[in-house]
Amino acid sequence: MNIAKLLLFVAVLSLMVFVQAQATVVFHGPDSDNPVGANANDEDAWNEGSENPDSIWIILPAEELVDPTNDRFAEVDPGRGLVLHRLGEGCKQSGVMKVPTDHVFTDGRIVMEFSMADDDSVGITLRQQPGEAFDFAWNEFPNNHHPETWGTGYQVTFGYNETASVAIIDIAEGCAIPGCCLNFDCSPDFLFPGRGTDLNGDGQVTDGEEDNHHCDTGLGGPDVPANPDARTLDHVMMFDAGIMVGGVASGALNPGDGRGGIAQTNTNIMRGEIAVEGDNIRVWYGEKGSYDASSDAPLLDWSPRGDDPVYMSGSVGVWQESLGNSIVDFVTIDDDPSGATAVDPQSKLATTWGDVKTSK
Repeated sequence: MNIAKLLLFVAVLSLMVFVQAQATVVFHGPDSDNPVGANANDEDAWNEGSENPDSIWIILPAEELVDPTNDRFAEVDPGRGLVLHRLGEGCKQSGVMKVPTDHVFTDGRIVMEFSMADDDSVGITLRQQPGEAFDFAWNEFPNNHHPETWGTGYQVTFGYNETASVAIIDIAEGCAIPGCCLNFDCSPDFLFPGRGTDLNGDGQVTDGEEDNHHCDTGLGGPDVPANPDARTLDHVMMFDAGIMVGGVASGALNPGDGRGGIAQTNTNIMRGEIAVEGDNIRVWYGEKGSYDASSDAPLLDWSPRGDDPVYMSGSVGVWQESLGNSIVDFVTIDDDPSGATAVDPQSKLATTWGDVKTSK
């Protein structure tokens, strides 16, 4: 009888552990073989979620991008399957494209793999709530005058050569808004009057002492410190974090001190990973295979301090900064911040760790 009870207890405990390990993948795409979500491979659905009408992406097989006459596409791996490809370039084309799912993201993990043919940055917005609707004129630079449209949420930036940092940013500060690069002052002058550093000790913050209001933490030079006025909640410079891509450290604008320009040829596949639980956000980033989020410490491990904002739910989006000719392999969203969900590197299929182990 005691043995029977013990076996029953072990069986129930095993079932509980198994259920807990099976994270639910709520979205995965694009993926030619195993998409998750009705619109994962729908180009129109992706673009309908774009806040900036000038920001257009297309979905196509990676093999169609291979072009031996173009350095940006000459060595693209045709085996990458169905991918998102960014058309156009320029700060006015920057902005967020909502991932085409109705899932309201609270806690979980977001993974994005991509390659760069540009020096700027890409990222993920999460727990984003939209601001007020506004009918922008086609030629209007909207962000300077309409902060009511910015909304709220978090933006995680994955840098490259020019924007050479990894950062967590408050969307309500105006950093993910359409038509604006991170190193632009995208705030109207009246929004943050008198905020900055009293350098001359007269008790006032005026003129050159005021924050420049931009969101870039540095431009990658060997002697350029993090910008103290940038509106980031947390950040780390890629060089300081030891991130190497193709054996090169970021810092194309001012190479030296071991830094140089990372190849912008769509050959280095980057992986950004975000785990969100309650008010805590952890971020990993680097060349694919250079880290293991299940065992390596995150680059950023942020929880609110002081008056930092707390946003608890909203949409997930792909943000890009003047990003031209680059490729996003996939975005995966699951509901488990512990990392029980993996992405099979062969098929891009989002699976549980248990499935991965069983298949070997």
